Amino acid sequence: RKAYCRTTRERIKKQLGSIKVQKLSKAFGVHVVFHDVSFELRRGERLGLIGASGAGKSTLLKCLMREEEYDSGAFVLSEGESVGYLQQDITYADTVTLGDVITEAWQDVRHLEQDLKAAEKQMQAEPDNEALMDRYARLQERFEWLGGFSYESMSHKIVQGLGFSEADWSRPVQSFSGGQKTRINLARALVRRPDYLFLDEPTNHLDMSSIAWLETYLLNYRGAVLIIAHDRYFLDKIVSKVIELDNGHAVVYSGNYTAYSEKRAQMRAIQMKAYLNQQQEIKHQEAVIEKLKSFNREKSIKRVES
Repeated sequence: RKAYCRTTRERIKKQLGSIKVQKLSKAFGVHVVFHDVSFELRRGERLGLIGASGAGKSTLLKCLMREEEYDSGAFVLSEGESVGYLQQDITYADTVTLGDVITEAWQDVRHLEQDLKAAEKQMQAEPDNEALMDRYARLQERFEWLGGFSYESMSHKIVQGLGFSEADWSRPVQSFSGGQKTRINLARALVRRPDYLFLDEPTNHLDMSSIAWLETYLLNYRGAVLIIAHDRYFLDKIVSKVIELDNGHAVVYSGNYTAYSEKRAQMRAIQMKAYLNQQQEIKHQEAVIEKLKSFNREKSIKRVES
């Protein structure tokens, strides 16, 4: 049974692959936020999404999370894969504690644990049922991937790493400061160990020790991460690919933020050189046109029109 489960788990791992964003477009009225955005986020990749303020970075994330409707294109996520999302503004009821938030994040894992126990009982009654063994292997793979065997201890480590004490677990969320609430939302996204993490400005309101802890966590994270951040040092340490949103279009660069900056500078230099050459050619053509006009002959006029 163990060998069968291992084989099935390997097959499942191959099926879990990547997020594909294909020609995604979004506009608010006549204002085009972005157009034909395409990229792929594979397991193990850490991708930085950058651009000027108002370029549409947060809107793109909201479209991927179905919080905003996109106008055209496609967002492909394999069945059964999960996405964790750091939102900047989540409202909690007055009585909800930090512990409640973390516990709620694990609800589907607890349900999965119950399904595993039920499947084990069925397998004892039907030891030769291959369909049941296959279902059990899938449940076990998912349970292991989500950290099901260590979710309680891992939750405490994550919450502690983000600067909270054991005593904070029983405190109402509303009693924390705005910055602490952001860290609670970050903890909520991280403890789930989803296949993909979408983080919108995760270093906001974090002190240096919490940022260092987050860097280590993300560098060892098995899933894929899409990060919006203005902290260039943080991006430099974390990301392996950069997507720049500029004037509604997306350009993908391999490497960290420094590599992106160098390639972007090279591209700008090439574009500037091409622009200057174009302007020089335009001036040359205009000079030729003026000269031909001065001849005032039919043949010269046709050349001018051409």
